[in-house]
Amino acid sequence: MNGPIHFLAILIQIMNMINKSLVIALVVLFIETTGYAATITWIGAAGISWTTAANWDSGTVPTINDDVIIKSDSVVVRSGSLAVAKSVEVEGASVFLTIQSGAQLTVTGSLGIGMDLSQAATVVNYGVLEINDAKEISLKVFTSSRFENFDSLSIDNGSDSAIRTASGALINQASGVIDIANMNLNSVDAMNCNENTENRGRIIIKNVFGGGAMLASNSFSNNGIININNVNHNAGATFEALGDFINEIGGKVTIDNVTGMDGVYLSGNAKNIGTITVRNVGGEKNGIRTLSGAPSNLGIINIEDSVHTGAYISGDFLNAGSIFIQGATDYGIINYGNFTNDLSGIVQISSRPGSVLQSGIQNFDTLINNGNILVGDTTQIGISNTFNSIFSNAGLIEIEHSDLGLRTSPGSSMSNSNIISIDNCNSGAYLPGGQYTSVIPGQLNISNCTDGIEISMDGILTNGIGCNLSVTGIVGAPFEVSSSGVFEGLGTSDF
Repeated sequence: MNGPIHFLAILIQIMNMINKSLVIALVVLFIETTGYAATITWIGAAGISWTTAANWDSGTVPTINDDVIIKSDSVVVRSGSLAVAKSVEVEGASVFLTIQSGAQLTVTGSLGIGMDLSQAATVVNYGVLEINDAKEISLKVFTSSRFENFDSLSIDNGSDSAIRTASGALINQASGVIDIANMNLNSVDAMNCNENTENRGRIIIKNVFGGGAMLASNSFSNNGIININNVNHNAGATFEALGDFINEIGGKVTIDNVTGMDGVYLSGNAKNIGTITVRNVGGEKNGIRTLSGAPSNLGIINIEDSVHTGAYISGDFLNAGSIFIQGATDYGIINYGNFTNDLSGIVQISSRPGSVLQSGIQNFDTLINNGNILVGDTTQIGISNTFNSIFSNAGLIEIEHSDLGLRTSPGSSMSNSNIISIDNCNSGAYLPGGQYTSVIPGQLNISNCTDGIEISMDGILTNGIGCNLSVTGIVGAPFEVSSSGVFEGLGTSDF
């Protein structure tokens, strides 16, 4: 016989020997302090109110120690009521749980799932819903179920995902606030939304340890505000935007103070039309990393302060918006994929006072620029086209205040059909191998540098017909060809 039952049996056996009222009081006190209680099922015998005792099979209103099951009818926590439970299970296509404005439901201490929606059940919150201390998922929305929040959903101190959806719908309306805090996870995400999620209000996720903050995929739409702060894990990304995720034009995602993981993953058809801001990512991690698929940015991406690499590109990535990287400690952008900066695209990379930016852009694969790229204040290289990589410029590139403005490595090729300007650098351009070609009407302008251009080790610089090469205001050597370097001057050159 287990401990609680054995103790109750002893109390009952001695009821005839002492005052019965005292024994009853001791039993009630025991239940309240040890948490031993029954599962209570909704029967709806006297209406729809949660706080009516006759509506429950136990004949009592659920306490904070009771597991609640609702599999029929509509249940309402009425305005002015305070309802409690240890866990709540809502199941069935015709089953509705509504928390009215001015009402509160607190779910605390579940040994399993805090609130479990399944089989097309619906929960609508107009009041306050608190889910605390769940040992498994705090809020689970599965199998065509729907959770809709108009006011306040608070989840605290969970040991698994705070929210997880699969084949269910989660809607946070414009007036809704979802506050998730103090999650101690086991390599899962605090908010794992796989399908049919819309945020029009505010989501706040803070103090997450042992996992990521949010995984958003497959029809996740954000037109509200998502604030993520203080996340600590040793793998993955704080915010994973996968599949058909879209950050709408009014959507704002802010990620701050991350340790041991990247700020944002973008993959699949993930699209940003709004604003994404990432700052203070500790360790040798990336502000944003693109993975497989064809994610795109048509909005604004801000990467600020203490980020090892601003953006790490792999796979296909299109920027038709603005990317601002300021305060990266090592690299602005590392490209191992097919990165296209479109006609309307802007990429601006610079250091902050007191920070050190080694290189603006390192291209290892294919980079196509049809828009504007500005790189400044690097301690090493503004733009480096590395071994066997391809860089095509039909837009405007400006490089300033770098040790070396432009470098091409053996096997790489760079073509320019518009304007590349390099100003106030120690060295303008260095071609130790690789090939740079200006095609009509390309212009390469180097000014106010210590040295201008050096071509060596089979490097080739071709200034094509109808193109212009200008090297002015140089303190040292404006133009040097050595060690099998080749210069083909078919256009206009001004040294």
